Amino acid sequence: LSKVDALDKSCDLVLDDIKFFTSYFRNIKDFVETTYHKVNELSVMIAITLGNIKKNKCKPVYEKYVNDANVILSSLKTVNQLLLKKPIDIEALNNKFSTLVTNAEDLNSSMNNDLENYMLVSKCIVFANPLRSQFSEVNKTLDEIDRLFMEGNYEKAQEKLNAEQRKNTLAE
Repeated sequence: LSKVDALDKSCDLVLDDIKFFTSYFRNIKDFVETTYHKVNELSVMIAITLGNIKKNKCKPVYEKYVNDANVILSSLKTVNQLLLKKPIDIEALNNKFSTLVTNAEDLNSSMNNDLENYMLVSKCIVFANPLRSQFSEVNKTLDEIDRLFMEGNYEKAQEKLNAEQRKNTLAE
């Protein structure tokens, strides 16, 4: 009877170990799948944004961000390779990836903001150009906005446009 009890306790220990390792491997599998999908999502997001910048012929914005985007895309590829390496170093992968996600999302946000500002300012300049010869104040303001635009300060150019628009709205 004591041998049966010892065997029963041994079986319980083995079952506990099996449950632990089953849970452990499921967690690793879930982590790897989630990371893999996020890597692909971020890669596509960066590629689409770069494509939109190229499609809209925003060469200054493209040149400003293409190197950073390539670094992020290369790092995402490295994470993908770490997912394939056995054994998977979860801690190293998680440390590298969490920072990378933040950097990729921040870069994408900056690229989109600059693209929007570039498009808005360029459209406003084109729209207001015919008014240059009729109004000296418009010419002076557009010269300043053109300068900011050519320097790549799209956000400042947009702020200047907004300020002029508010000023003109209040004057009316």
